[in-house]
Amino acid sequence: VCRGTFDNRDVAVKRILPECFSFADREVQLLRESDEHPNVIRYFCTEKDRQFQYIAIELCAATLQEYVEQKAFSHHGLQPIALLQQTTSGLAYLHSLSI
Repeated sequence: VCRGTFDNRDVAVKRILPECFSFADREVQLLRESDEHPNVIRYFCTEKDRQFQYIAIELCAATLQEYVEQKAFSHHGLQPIALLQQTTSGLAYLHSLSI
């Protein structure tokens, strides 16, 4: 995963190898199905070339691991309880879609 730009916004770009294209297609399908919820990553687009498939998704300020493990990390005012509520809300939504 690397940082990129799509429609003048910063995005995360996943670079997928050809042998994983079918998994990537399924991931894109799931991202499209779950795009309505504020606590689920937004999907923007997919591009392919001969070597890779690229998936542009919402860029987050940090990973959950960074939030939990890095004491010096700026939490942007997000308290642990709110983080857990948002995480479980997104997860519950995904489960409601059988994802």
